[in-house]
Amino acid sequence: MGLLCDLGKNINEETLDESRLIKVLREFLQEKRYFIVIDDIWDISVWKMIKCALPNNDVGHAIITTTRIFDVAEQAGGAYKLKPLSLNNSRKLLYRRIFGTENKYDNKGIEKCPNEELAEVSDRILKKCSGVPLAIITMASLLACKARNKIDWYEVYNSVGTGLENNLDVKNMRKILSFSYYELPCHLRTCLLYLSMFPEDFEIDKGRLIRMWIAEGFIKSEKQGKSLFEIGDSYFNVFINRSMVQPIHDSITCMVDGCRVHDMVLDLIRSLSSEENFVAVLSDMDSTSPSDTIRRLSLQNVKNSHIMAHATRSSLQHARSVVIFPSDFAQAPSLGSFQVLRVLDLCQCDLSQANSLKYLGNLYQLRYLRLYCMHISQLPEEIGNLQFLQTLDVRENTISWLPSGVVQLTNLMFLYIDGSTKVPNGIGNLTCLEQLSRLCIDGSTTNIVEELGQLAALRQLDIEFDEWNNKVLECLRMLQKIQKLYISVLHISVLDTWIAPRQIRDLRTIGSCWFSTLPAWVNPSLGFLHCRLESFTSMSS
Repeated sequence: MGLLCDLGKNINEETLDESRLIKVLREFLQEKRYFIVIDDIWDISVWKMIKCALPNNDVGHAIITTTRIFDVAEQAGGAYKLKPLSLNNSRKLLYRRIFGTENKYDNKGIEKCPNEELAEVSDRILKKCSGVPLAIITMASLLACKARNKIDWYEVYNSVGTGLENNLDVKNMRKILSFSYYELPCHLRTCLLYLSMFPEDFEIDKGRLIRMWIAEGFIKSEKQGKSLFEIGDSYFNVFINRSMVQPIHDSITCMVDGCRVHDMVLDLIRSLSSEENFVAVLSDMDSTSPSDTIRRLSLQNVKNSHIMAHATRSSLQHARSVVIFPSDFAQAPSLGSFQVLRVLDLCQCDLSQANSLKYLGNLYQLRYLRLYCMHISQLPEEIGNLQFLQTLDVRENTISWLPSGVVQLTNLMFLYIDGSTKVPNGIGNLTCLEQLSRLCIDGSTTNIVEELGQLAALRQLDIEFDEWNNKVLECLRMLQKIQKLYISVLHISVLDTWIAPRQIRDLRTIGSCWFSTLPAWVNPSLGFLHCRLESFTSMSS
Protein backbone atom coordinates (compact mmCIF):
# COMPACT_ATOMS: atom_id res chain seq x y z
CA MET A 1 0.00 0.00 0.00
CA GLY A 2 2.75 2.43 0.99
CA LEU A 3 4.78 1.50 -2.09
CA LEU A 4 1.86 2.35 -4.39
CA CYS A 5 1.44 5.71 -2.66
CA ASP A 6 5.17 6.39 -3.03
CA LEU A 7 4.84 5.70 -6.75
CA GLY A 8 2.04 8.24 -7.06
CA LYS A 9 -0.87 5.82 -7.42
CA ASN A 10 -4.20 6.86 -5.93
CA ILE A 11 -5.72 3.85 -4.18
CA ASN A 12 -8.61 3.05 -1.90
CA GLU A 13 -7.26 0.93 0.96
CA GLU A 14 -10.72 -0.16 2.03
CA THR A 15 -11.41 -2.01 -1.24
CA LEU A 16 -8.02 -3.62 -1.90
CA ASP A 17 -6.90 -6.88 -0.30
CA GLU A 18 -3.35 -8.25 -0.66
CA SER A 19 -3.97 -10.11 -3.94
CA ARG A 20 -5.60 -7.06 -5.50
CA LEU A 21 -2.75 -4.81 -4.33
CA ILE A 22 -0.22 -7.19 -5.91
CA LYS A 23 -2.15 -7.13 -9.20
CA VAL A 24 -2.44 -3.31 -9.23
CA LEU A 25 1.26 -2.81 -8.48
CA ARG A 26 2.36 -5.42 -11.03
CA GLU A 27 0.24 -3.83 -13.78
CA PHE A 28 1.58 -0.39 -12.87
CA LEU A 29 5.24 -1.51 -13.18
CA GLN A 30 4.87 -3.95 -16.11
CA GLU A 31 6.03 -1.64 -18.91
CA LYS A 32 8.20 0.66 -16.82
CA ARG A 33 11.85 0.81 -15.84
CA TYR A 34 12.00 0.75 -12.08
CA PHE A 35 14.48 0.83 -9.21
CA ILE A 36 13.03 -0.14 -5.83
CA VAL A 37 14.65 -0.40 -2.38
CA ILE A 38 12.81 -2.53 0.20
CA ASP A 39 14.20 -1.92 3.66
CA ASP A 40 14.25 -4.28 6.65
CA ILE A 41 12.44 -7.44 5.52
CA TRP A 42 11.95 -9.62 8.59
CA ASP A 43 10.28 -12.74 7.16
CA ILE A 44 10.71 -14.92 4.05
CA SER A 45 6.93 -15.09 3.48
CA VAL A 46 6.79 -11.28 3.35
CA TRP A 47 9.51 -11.22 0.69
CA LYS A 48 7.71 -13.88 -1.39
CA MET A 49 4.53 -11.82 -1.33
CA ILE A 50 6.35 -8.60 -2.31
CA LYS A 51 8.24 -10.42 -5.07
CA CYS A 52 4.94 -11.41 -6.72
CA ALA A 53 4.19 -7.72 -7.27
CA LEU A 54 7.49 -6.92 -9.01
CA PRO A 55 7.45 -7.98 -12.69
CA ASN A 56 10.60 -9.32 -14.34
CA ASN A 57 10.15 -7.19 -17.46
CA ASP A 58 12.48 -6.53 -20.42
CA VAL A 59 12.49 -2.76 -19.96
CA GLY A 60 14.99 -2.78 -17.11
CA HIS A 61 14.68 -2.98 -13.36
CA ALA A 62 16.70 -3.24 -10.16
CA ILE A 63 15.63 -4.32 -6.67
CA ILE A 64 17.66 -3.89 -3.48
CA THR A 65 16.51 -5.47 -0.23
CA THR A 66 17.94 -5.08 3.26
CA THR A 67 17.46 -7.48 6.14
CA ARG A 68 19.04 -8.53 9.42
CA ILE A 69 18.20 -12.20 8.73
CA PHE A 70 20.64 -14.18 6.58
CA ASP A 71 18.06 -16.73 5.31
CA VAL A 72 15.86 -13.92 4.02
CA ALA A 73 18.82 -12.40 2.19
CA GLU A 74 19.59 -15.75 0.53
CA GLN A 75 15.98 -16.13 -0.62
CA ALA A 76 15.96 -12.59 -2.00
CA GLY A 77 18.78 -13.35 -4.42
CA GLY A 78 21.99 -13.71 -2.46
CA ALA A 79 23.50 -11.98 0.53
CA TYR A 80 25.95 -9.13 0.35
CA LYS A 81 27.34 -8.59 3.80
CA LEU A 82 28.20 -4.98 4.49
CA LYS A 83 31.80 -4.58 5.52
CA PRO A 84 32.67 -2.52 8.58
CA LEU A 85 34.13 0.95 8.12
CA SER A 86 37.89 1.18 7.81
CA LEU A 87 39.81 2.81 10.66
CA ASN A 88 40.26 5.96 8.59
CA ASN A 89 36.54 6.23 7.75
CA SER A 90 35.69 5.44 11.37
CA ARG A 91 37.90 8.34 12.43
CA LYS A 92 36.16 10.64 9.95
CA LEU A 93 32.74 9.76 11.34
CA LEU A 94 33.82 10.10 14.98
CA TYR A 95 35.77 13.35 14.58
CA ARG A 96 33.14 15.10 12.48
CA ARG A 97 30.49 14.20 15.02
CA ILE A 98 32.56 15.63 17.86
CA PHE A 99 34.75 18.35 16.35
CA GLY A 100 32.61 19.40 13.39
CA THR A 101 34.74 20.86 10.59
CA GLU A 102 37.97 20.79 12.58
CA ASN A 103 39.20 17.59 10.87
CA LYS A 104 42.89 17.32 9.93
CA TYR A 105 44.79 15.06 7.51
CA ASP A 106 48.44 14.07 7.24
CA ASN A 107 50.38 14.13 3.97
CA LYS A 108 49.03 10.65 3.10
CA GLY A 109 45.40 11.69 3.47
CA ILE A 110 45.02 9.85 6.79
CA GLU A 111 42.50 11.37 9.19
CA LYS A 112 44.16 12.99 12.20
CA CYS A 113 42.54 13.81 15.51
CA PRO A 114 42.09 17.61 15.87
CA ASN A 115 43.22 17.19 19.48
CA GLU A 116 46.49 15.23 19.50
CA GLU A 117 46.12 14.41 23.19
CA LEU A 118 43.00 12.37 22.35
CA ALA A 119 44.35 10.52 19.30
CA GLU A 120 45.36 7.34 21.13
CA VAL A 121 42.26 6.96 23.27
CA SER A 122 39.94 7.73 20.33
CA ASP A 123 41.57 4.93 18.29
CA ARG A 124 41.08 2.54 21.20
CA ILE A 125 37.42 3.52 21.42
CA LEU A 126 37.02 3.05 17.66
CA LYS A 127 38.54 -0.42 17.93
CA LYS A 128 35.73 -1.36 20.30
CA CYS A 129 33.20 -0.05 17.75
CA SER A 130 34.58 -2.45 15.09
CA GLY A 131 33.61 -0.15 12.23
CA VAL A 132 29.87 -0.27 12.98
CA PRO A 133 28.41 3.22 12.21
CA LEU A 134 25.69 3.08 14.89
CA ALA A 135 28.27 2.19 17.55
CA ILE A 136 30.55 5.04 16.42
CA ILE A 137 27.71 7.57 16.40
CA THR A 138 26.59 6.42 19.87
CA MET A 139 30.12 6.76 21.25
CA ALA A 140 30.54 10.17 19.58
CA SER A 141 27.35 11.40 21.25
CA LEU A 142 28.69 10.23 24.62
CA LEU A 143 32.11 11.82 24.13
CA ALA A 144 30.61 15.10 22.93
CA CYS A 145 29.12 15.52 26.42
CA LYS A 146 32.48 14.97 28.10
CA ALA A 147 35.39 17.34 28.64
CA ARG A 148 38.03 17.01 25.93
CA ASN A 149 40.72 15.37 28.02
CA LYS A 150 42.21 11.87 28.24
CA ILE A 151 40.94 11.15 31.74
CA ASP A 152 37.26 11.56 30.84
CA TRP A 153 37.62 9.77 27.49
CA TYR A 154 39.42 6.80 29.06
CA GLU A 155 36.64 6.64 31.62
CA VAL A 156 34.18 6.11 28.77
CA TYR A 157 36.52 3.58 27.14
CA ASN A 158 36.86 1.53 30.33
CA SER A 159 33.15 1.70 31.17
CA VAL A 160 31.91 0.22 27.90
CA GLY A 161 33.46 -3.18 28.67
CA THR A 162 36.23 -5.44 27.49
CA GLY A 163 36.28 -8.11 24.81
CA LEU A 164 34.40 -6.07 22.21
CA GLU A 165 37.37 -5.69 19.83
CA ASN A 166 36.98 -7.84 16.70
CA ASN A 167 33.65 -9.18 17.94
CA LEU A 168 30.94 -6.52 17.86
CA ASP A 169 27.97 -8.88 17.83
CA VAL A 170 24.47 -7.92 18.96
CA LYS A 171 25.31 -8.57 22.61
CA ASN A 172 28.36 -6.32 22.54
CA MET A 173 26.59 -3.64 20.52
CA ARG A 174 24.00 -3.58 23.27
CA LYS A 175 26.76 -2.91 25.82
CA ILE A 176 27.65 0.30 23.99
CA LEU A 177 24.01 1.38 23.68
CA SER A 178 23.37 0.45 27.32
CA PHE A 179 26.22 2.65 28.48
CA SER A 180 24.66 5.54 26.56
CA TYR A 181 21.35 4.79 28.30
CA TYR A 182 22.81 4.62 31.83
CA GLU A 183 24.67 7.89 31.25
CA LEU A 184 21.28 9.63 31.19
CA PRO A 185 19.75 11.14 34.34
CA CYS A 186 16.95 9.01 35.83
CA HIS A 187 14.13 11.25 34.57
CA LEU A 188 15.44 11.02 30.98
CA ARG A 189 15.79 7.24 31.19
CA THR A 190 12.10 7.04 32.07
CA CYS A 191 11.17 9.23 29.10
CA LEU A 192 13.31 7.11 26.78
CA LEU A 193 11.75 3.84 27.98
CA TYR A 194 8.33 5.29 27.11
CA LEU A 195 9.33 5.15 23.42
CA SER A 196 8.76 1.39 23.60
CA MET A 197 5.04 2.23 23.44
CA PHE A 198 5.47 2.91 19.70
CA PRO A 199 5.89 0.33 16.90
CA GLU A 200 9.09 -0.27 14.96
CA ASP A 201 9.82 2.33 12.24
CA PHE A 202 6.94 4.49 13.52
CA GLU A 203 7.21 8.24 12.95
CA ILE A 204 6.65 9.60 16.45
CA ASP A 205 5.15 13.08 16.57
CA LYS A 206 7.13 15.22 19.00
CA GLY A 207 4.13 17.06 20.43
CA ARG A 208 2.17 13.85 20.98
CA LEU A 209 5.11 12.26 22.80
CA ILE A 210 5.74 15.27 25.05
CA ARG A 211 2.06 15.50 26.00
CA MET A 212 2.16 11.82 27.00
CA TRP A 213 5.27 12.44 29.12
CA ILE A 214 3.49 15.32 30.85
CA ALA A 215 0.41 13.18 31.55
CA GLU A 216 2.54 10.41 33.06
CA GLY A 217 4.22 12.93 35.36
CA PHE A 218 7.68 12.41 33.86
CA ILE A 219 8.24 16.15 33.43
CA LYS A 220 8.64 18.35 36.47
CA SER A 221 8.57 22.15 36.50
CA GLU A 222 12.14 23.48 36.74
CA LYS A 223 11.92 27.24 36.69
CA GLN A 224 9.21 29.86 36.67
CA GLY A 225 8.24 31.07 33.22
CA LYS A 226 9.07 27.82 31.45
CA SER A 227 6.11 25.58 30.58
CA LEU A 228 6.09 21.80 31.02
CA PHE A 229 5.89 21.45 27.24
CA GLU A 230 9.03 23.56 26.78
CA ILE A 231 10.85 21.45 29.38
CA GLY A 232 9.69 18.31 27.55
CA ASP A 233 10.99 19.80 24.32
CA SER A 234 14.42 20.16 25.93
CA TYR A 235 14.28 16.47 26.98
CA PHE A 236 13.44 15.52 23.39
CA ASN A 237 16.39 17.55 22.10
CA VAL A 238 18.76 15.66 24.42
CA PHE A 239 17.80 12.40 22.69
CA ILE A 240 18.28 14.01 19.27
CA ASN A 241 21.66 15.51 20.19
CA ARG A 242 22.88 12.20 21.62
CA SER A 243 21.75 10.36 18.45
CA MET A 244 19.51 8.10 20.54
CA VAL A 245 16.63 8.85 18.15
CA GLN A 246 16.64 9.94 14.52
CA PRO A 247 15.07 13.36 13.81
CA ILE A 248 12.18 13.88 11.40
CA HIS A 249 11.92 17.37 9.90
CA ASP A 250 8.85 19.37 8.92
CA SER A 251 8.68 19.55 5.12
CA ILE A 252 7.90 23.30 5.19
CA THR A 253 9.90 24.79 8.06
CA CYS A 254 12.63 22.12 8.19
CA MET A 255 12.26 22.19 12.00
CA VAL A 256 12.40 18.87 13.89
CA ASP A 257 8.82 17.84 14.63
CA GLY A 258 9.23 14.14 15.28
CA CYS A 259 11.59 11.20 15.55
CA ARG A 260 12.14 7.60 14.62
CA VAL A 261 13.93 5.05 16.83
CA HIS A 262 16.71 2.95 15.30
CA ASP A 263 15.81 -0.77 15.36
CA MET A 264 18.73 -1.75 17.63
CA VAL A 265 18.00 1.11 20.02
CA LEU A 266 14.33 0.09 20.13
CA ASP A 267 15.34 -3.52 20.84
CA LEU A 268 17.37 -2.30 23.82
CA ILE A 269 14.60 -0.01 25.09
CA ARG A 270 12.00 -2.78 24.81
CA SER A 271 14.26 -5.24 26.61
CA LEU A 272 14.90 -2.83 29.48
CA SER A 273 11.24 -1.87 29.56
CA SER A 274 10.18 -5.51 29.77
CA GLU A 275 12.68 -6.24 32.56
CA GLU A 276 11.23 -3.42 34.64
CA ASN A 277 7.61 -4.24 33.75
CA PHE A 278 7.45 -0.71 32.39
CA VAL A 279 5.52 -1.43 29.16
CA ALA A 280 3.69 -4.52 27.90
CA VAL A 281 3.66 -4.70 24.09
CA LEU A 282 1.11 -6.99 22.43
CA SER A 283 1.18 -7.56 18.68
CA ASP A 284 0.92 -10.33 16.10
CA MET A 285 4.65 -10.08 15.33
CA ASP A 286 6.13 -9.99 18.82
CA SER A 287 4.55 -9.96 22.24
CA THR A 288 6.10 -9.56 25.62
CA SER A 289 4.45 -11.74 28.23
CA PRO A 290 2.43 -9.42 30.42
CA SER A 291 2.76 -9.81 34.15
CA ASP A 292 -0.27 -10.07 36.36
CA THR A 293 -0.16 -6.30 36.68
CA ILE A 294 0.11 -4.28 33.46
CA ARG A 295 1.33 -0.74 34.04
CA ARG A 296 1.39 0.40 30.42
CA LEU A 297 -0.20 -1.42 27.49
CA SER A 298 0.63 -0.92 23.81
CA LEU A 299 -1.39 -2.82 21.19
CA GLN A 300 0.41 -2.80 17.84
CA ASN A 301 -0.50 -4.30 14.44
CA VAL A 302 -3.14 -6.53 15.98
CA LYS A 303 -5.00 -8.65 13.42
CA ASN A 304 -6.01 -11.65 15.53
CA SER A 305 -8.77 -11.46 18.09
CA HIS A 306 -6.95 -13.70 20.61
CA ILE A 307 -4.30 -11.00 21.09
CA MET A 308 -6.96 -8.49 22.09
CA ALA A 309 -8.72 -11.07 24.25
CA HIS A 310 -5.42 -11.71 26.05
CA ALA A 311 -5.15 -8.01 26.85
CA THR A 312 -8.75 -7.88 28.03
CA ARG A 313 -8.31 -10.91 30.31
CA SER A 314 -5.10 -9.54 31.82
CA SER A 315 -5.27 -7.33 34.87
CA LEU A 316 -5.66 -3.75 33.66
CA GLN A 317 -6.85 -2.11 36.85
CA HIS A 318 -3.34 -0.72 37.51
CA ALA A 319 -2.65 0.41 33.92
CA ARG A 320 -1.47 4.02 33.66
CA SER A 321 -1.23 4.18 29.84
CA VAL A 322 -3.11 2.38 27.07
CA VAL A 323 -2.23 3.05 23.44
CA ILE A 324 -3.88 1.23 20.53
CA PHE A 325 -2.48 1.70 17.03
CA PRO A 326 -4.51 1.25 13.80
CA SER A 327 -4.86 -2.32 12.52
CA ASP A 328 -7.30 -4.62 10.76
CA PHE A 329 -8.65 -5.70 14.14
CA ALA A 330 -8.37 -3.11 16.84
CA GLN A 331 -11.01 -3.30 19.53
CA ALA A 332 -10.60 -1.30 22.71
CA PRO A 333 -10.94 -3.04 26.08
CA SER A 334 -13.85 -1.86 28.18
CA LEU A 335 -13.03 1.51 29.71
CA GLY A 336 -14.60 0.25 32.91
CA SER A 337 -11.50 -1.95 33.42
CA PHE A 338 -9.30 1.01 34.29
CA GLN A 339 -9.03 2.70 37.66
CA VAL A 340 -5.80 4.72 37.60
CA LEU A 341 -5.47 5.40 33.86
CA ARG A 342 -3.59 8.58 32.98
CA VAL A 343 -3.07 8.16 29.21
CA LEU A 344 -5.66 6.82 26.76
CA ASP A 345 -4.65 7.04 23.10
CA LEU A 346 -6.94 5.30 20.61
CA CYS A 347 -6.68 5.53 16.83
CA GLN A 348 -9.06 3.92 14.33
CA CYS A 349 -10.26 1.22 16.69
CA ASP A 350 -13.65 -0.25 17.51
CA LEU A 351 -15.43 0.92 20.64
CA SER A 352 -18.64 -1.02 20.00
CA GLN A 353 -17.75 -3.89 22.37
CA ALA A 354 -16.49 -1.51 25.04
CA ASN A 355 -19.87 0.10 25.72
CA SER A 356 -18.62 2.97 23.59
CA LEU A 357 -17.68 5.92 25.79
CA LYS A 358 -20.08 5.05 28.61
CA TYR A 359 -17.37 4.85 31.27
CA LEU A 360 -15.24 7.74 30.06
CA GLY A 361 -16.45 10.07 32.79
CA ASN A 362 -15.30 7.57 35.45
CA LEU A 363 -11.61 7.77 34.50
CA TYR A 364 -10.98 10.35 37.20
CA GLN A 365 -7.16 10.16 36.99
CA LEU A 366 -7.07 10.67 33.21
CA ARG A 367 -4.61 13.33 32.04
CA TYR A 368 -4.41 12.58 28.32
CA LEU A 369 -7.28 11.59 26.01
CA ARG A 370 -6.76 11.10 22.28
CA LEU A 371 -9.61 9.65 20.22
CA TYR A 372 -8.30 10.04 16.69
CA CYS A 373 -10.41 9.03 13.67
CA MET A 374 -12.79 6.98 15.80
CA HIS A 375 -16.01 7.72 13.87
CA ILE A 376 -17.65 9.22 16.94
CA SER A 377 -20.22 12.01 16.68
CA GLN A 378 -20.39 13.14 20.30
CA LEU A 379 -18.61 13.03 23.64
CA PRO A 380 -20.47 12.31 26.89
CA GLU A 381 -21.38 15.26 29.08
CA GLU A 382 -19.60 13.45 31.93
CA ILE A 383 -16.26 14.38 30.39
CA GLY A 384 -16.47 17.36 32.73
CA ASN A 385 -15.69 14.92 35.58
CA LEU A 386 -12.10 14.55 34.33
CA GLN A 387 -10.72 17.36 36.46
CA PHE A 388 -7.07 16.39 35.89
CA LEU A 389 -7.35 16.21 32.08
CA GLN A 390 -4.51 18.08 30.35
CA THR A 391 -4.84 16.91 26.73
CA LEU A 392 -8.02 16.41 24.70
CA ASP A 393 -7.56 15.42 21.04
CA VAL A 394 -10.68 14.43 19.09
CA ARG A 395 -9.62 15.26 15.54
CA GLU A 396 -10.86 13.39 12.45
CA ASN A 397 -14.29 12.67 13.91
CA THR A 398 -17.80 14.00 13.19
CA ILE A 399 -18.35 15.87 16.46
CA SER A 400 -20.47 18.99 15.85
CA TRP A 401 -20.27 20.45 19.37
CA LEU A 402 -18.09 19.77 22.36
CA PRO A 403 -20.25 19.10 25.45
CA SER A 404 -20.69 21.98 27.87
CA GLY A 405 -18.80 19.97 30.50
CA VAL A 406 -15.56 20.71 28.64
CA VAL A 407 -15.45 24.20 30.15
CA GLN A 408 -15.07 22.60 33.60
CA LEU A 409 -11.68 21.12 32.61
CA THR A 410 -9.69 23.89 34.24
CA ASN A 411 -6.38 21.96 34.01
CA LEU A 412 -6.68 21.46 30.24
CA MET A 413 -3.50 22.59 28.46
CA PHE A 414 -3.91 21.12 24.96
CA LEU A 415 -7.16 21.06 22.96
CA TYR A 416 -7.28 19.69 19.41
CA ILE A 417 -10.54 19.65 17.45
CA ASP A 418 -11.65 19.81 13.81
CA GLY A 419 -12.67 23.10 12.23
CA SER A 420 -16.23 21.76 12.02
CA THR A 421 -16.41 21.23 15.81
CA LYS A 422 -17.87 24.11 17.80
CA VAL A 423 -16.90 24.94 21.39
CA PRO A 424 -19.45 25.89 24.08
CA ASN A 425 -19.72 29.19 25.92
CA GLY A 426 -17.38 29.41 28.87
CA ILE A 427 -14.20 28.51 27.00
CA GLY A 428 -12.58 31.45 28.80
CA ASN A 429 -12.54 29.30 31.96
CA LEU A 430 -9.72 27.19 30.48
CA THR A 431 -7.00 29.54 31.68
CA CYS A 432 -4.30 26.82 31.61
CA LEU A 433 -4.79 26.27 27.87
CA GLU A 434 -1.48 26.54 25.95
CA GLN A 435 -2.36 24.99 22.58
CA LEU A 436 -5.69 25.27 20.75
CA SER A 437 -6.31 23.92 17.27
CA ARG A 438 -8.47 24.30 15.21
CA LEU A 439 -11.00 26.85 16.43
CA CYS A 440 -13.55 28.04 13.88
CA ILE A 441 -15.57 31.15 14.77
CA ASP A 442 -18.60 31.99 12.63
CA GLY A 443 -21.76 34.04 13.04
CA SER A 444 -23.18 31.65 15.65
CA THR A 445 -20.11 31.72 17.92
CA THR A 446 -18.85 35.32 17.71
CA ASN A 447 -19.09 35.71 21.51
CA ILE A 448 -16.25 33.18 21.77
CA VAL A 449 -13.83 35.85 20.48
CA GLU A 450 -14.01 37.86 23.71
CA GLU A 451 -13.54 34.71 25.82
CA LEU A 452 -10.55 33.73 23.72
CA GLY A 453 -8.76 36.85 24.89
CA GLN A 454 -8.92 35.52 28.47
CA LEU A 455 -6.65 32.57 27.59
CA ALA A 456 -3.47 34.40 28.53
CA ALA A 457 -1.37 31.19 28.64
CA LEU A 458 -1.94 30.37 24.94
CA ARG A 459 1.32 29.69 23.10
CA GLN A 460 -0.09 28.02 19.99
CA LEU A 461 -3.34 28.90 18.22
CA ASP A 462 -4.89 27.78 14.93
CA ILE A 463 -8.02 29.84 14.31
CA GLU A 464 -10.47 30.64 11.51
CA PHE A 465 -12.70 33.74 11.34
CA ASP A 466 -15.43 34.85 8.98
CA GLU A 467 -13.94 38.33 8.90
CA TRP A 468 -11.20 40.42 10.52
CA ASN A 469 -12.62 43.07 12.87
CA ASN A 470 -11.80 45.10 15.98
CA LYS A 471 -12.96 42.31 18.32
CA VAL A 472 -10.53 39.89 16.72
CA LEU A 473 -7.76 42.48 16.80
CA GLU A 474 -8.29 43.17 20.50
CA CYS A 475 -8.41 39.45 21.29
CA LEU A 476 -5.07 38.77 19.60
CA ARG A 477 -3.48 41.78 21.30
CA MET A 478 -4.27 40.18 24.67
CA LEU A 479 -2.48 36.92 23.81
CA GLN A 480 1.04 38.06 24.64
CA LYS A 481 2.56 34.57 25.01
CA ILE A 482 1.66 33.40 21.51
CA GLN A 483 4.61 31.74 19.75
CA LYS A 484 2.86 29.90 16.92
CA LEU A 485 -0.20 31.41 15.22
CA TYR A 486 -2.14 30.20 12.18
CA ILE A 487 -4.85 32.63 11.02
CA SER A 488 -7.45 31.89 8.36
CA VAL A 489 -10.01 34.53 7.33
CA LEU A 490 -12.78 33.72 4.86
CA HIS A 491 -13.56 37.26 3.68
CA ILE A 492 -10.95 39.60 2.26
CA SER A 493 -9.02 41.22 5.10
CA VAL A 494 -5.84 43.26 5.49
CA LEU A 495 -3.95 42.61 8.74
CA ASP A 496 -1.80 45.76 8.80
CA THR A 497 -3.29 47.11 12.06
CA TRP A 498 -2.18 44.06 14.05
CA ILE A 499 1.21 44.04 15.79
CA ALA A 500 2.40 40.56 16.76
CA PRO A 501 3.79 39.80 20.24
CA ARG A 502 7.58 39.72 20.55
CA GLN A 503 7.54 35.97 21.26
CA ILE A 504 6.00 35.04 17.88
CA ARG A 505 8.10 32.41 16.10
CA ASP A 506 5.74 30.92 13.53
CA LEU A 507 3.00 32.96 11.84
CA ARG A 508 0.93 31.67 8.93
CA THR A 509 -1.96 33.49 7.30
CA ILE A 510 -4.28 31.43 5.12
CA GLY A 511 -7.19 32.30 2.88
CA SER A 512 -8.22 35.86 2.05
CA CYS A 513 -6.01 37.70 4.52
CA TRP A 514 -2.62 39.31 4.07
CA PHE A 515 -0.31 42.18 4.92
CA SER A 516 -0.08 44.95 2.33
CA THR A 517 3.63 45.33 3.18
CA LEU A 518 6.15 43.36 5.21
CA PRO A 519 5.33 44.31 8.84
CA ALA A 520 7.89 46.41 10.68
CA TRP A 521 7.60 44.12 13.73
CA VAL A 522 9.12 41.13 11.94
CA ASN A 523 12.10 40.38 14.16
CA PRO A 524 14.93 37.85 14.64
CA SER A 525 12.83 35.58 16.87
CA LEU A 526 10.56 34.76 13.92
CA GLY A 527 11.85 31.37 12.80
CA PHE A 528 10.09 30.93 9.46
CA LEU A 529 8.73 33.47 6.95
CA HIS A 530 6.97 32.52 3.72
CA CYS A 531 5.71 35.47 1.65
CA ARG A 532 3.33 35.44 -1.28
CA LEU A 533 3.13 38.67 -3.29
CA GLU A 534 -0.41 39.61 -4.34
CA SER A 535 0.71 42.66 -6.30
CA PHE A 536 3.92 44.47 -7.07
CA THR A 537 4.22 48.19 -7.78
CA SER A 538 7.36 49.39 -9.51
CA MET A 539 9.13 52.40 -8.03
CA SER A 540 11.12 54.93 -10.01
CA SER A 541 14.70 55.53 -8.93
